[in-house]
Amino acid sequence: MGGGLAVLALLCLVVGAAGTYYLMRPGGPLAAFPTTEVSPGAADASPRQQAAGEPETTGGAESLTEQQPQPGTHEATSSASTAPSSPSEAASAAEDAAVPESQSLTSMEWVDTSGADWESDPVTVNATEYSRVLSTRQCYHGEEWLEFNLSREWQTLTSTVGIADTSDSGASVTFTVYVDGEQMASETTTLGEEVALDVDVSDALRVRLQVQYEEPCATAVWAQPLVTR
Repeated sequence: MGGGLAVLALLCLVVGAAGTYYLMRPGGPLAAFPTTEVSPGAADASPRQQAAGEPETTGGAESLTEQQPQPGTHEATSSASTAPSSPSEAASAAEDAAVPESQSLTSMEWVDTSGADWESDPVTVNATEYSRVLSTRQCYHGEEWLEFNLSREWQTLTSTVGIADTSDSGASVTFTVYVDGEQMASETTTLGEEVALDVDVSDALRVRLQVQYEEPCATAVWAQPLVTR
């Protein structure tokens, strides 16, 4: 009985092996189905990469590239850090930028005058034409003046003084600058002369420009009168 079972088992093994060979042999029924080869490292790819078809990153140079900052990032951050942090600071910065460093007295309103007619039309002094001037013409011995408020905002007053080339021969005029009632400069000019004045007006509230006439007729000229901070 035992010998018969052994023979039967052996026959089953032989028949099974023969059947497998028949199915898998070249040209057999199962030979047409492709087999899937797994490339090295494929098992390490993430499910998301496998589903989307994304390339697998291997670290190294690609990882370093991802860590590099984008061009312009640092510059943009620096620019943002210098911007005003509040509307009040922005308004203050705008006011500072709008404050002029210098201003011509011809564009300022005088606050007091002796009563003479002062003009601001271009005048020629010693063969040089000046476009920004304060001038007045008189034909008698006497003085004329006008005053400006400086509001303690300016440091220096500069001007070129002289008499117009249309003045009478032999005429002379004395130009004097008073700062808060104190005489700070005084120059006398004749026809064909001009003198540059540079006066300290630091912390000054008011400045007076005064001219003293001697006969005959003359046009006194304050050319390019400028205050500077």
